[in-house]
Amino acid sequence: MTEKKESKKPSRGKYLPTNHARQIDIGLAIQLRLINRLTFQQIADKYGISRQSVQQRIKAFIDMLGDTEISKTYEENRAKVMTNIERVLAVEMLDKEKLKKATTGNIAYAIDKIHNVIRLERNQSTGNQAVKIEIIQFGDRAKGEQKEN
Repeated sequence: MTEKKESKKPSRGKYLPTNHARQIDIGLAIQLRLINRLTFQQIADKYGISRQSVQQRIKAFIDMLGDTEISKTYEENRAKVMTNIERVLAVEMLDKEKLKKATTGNIAYAIDKIHNVIRLERNQSTGNQAVKIEIIQFGDRAKGEQKEN
């Protein structure tokens, strides 16, 4: 008769539960890190997991968001930034050498975009609504003629 040896499970450490990896609320963890300024260790303690685990789980999201102070500043000044970009591009569009190199398609595209921005600023539509209405009315008349036949 052979003796059955008692198998000893390897230690999982204080952070790993025995059944499965603990789930963390990534959104809340990111908020705790970026807004509440908690350290990775403080977040880890809250969820009962290791600091490295917290870092690994939220690193990609934090990298994607970038520097929150820069993002916040940009968001608060977005209209001014866009206005300055628009000004720089408008000056570039008037460069005679660049205009010589531009294709007709490039110029037409630029004109169309500028035209649409001007119309939007004047609270006008950017599409030709009159043509759309005529097409709809034509379709309605055609349907009516089909019913009569």
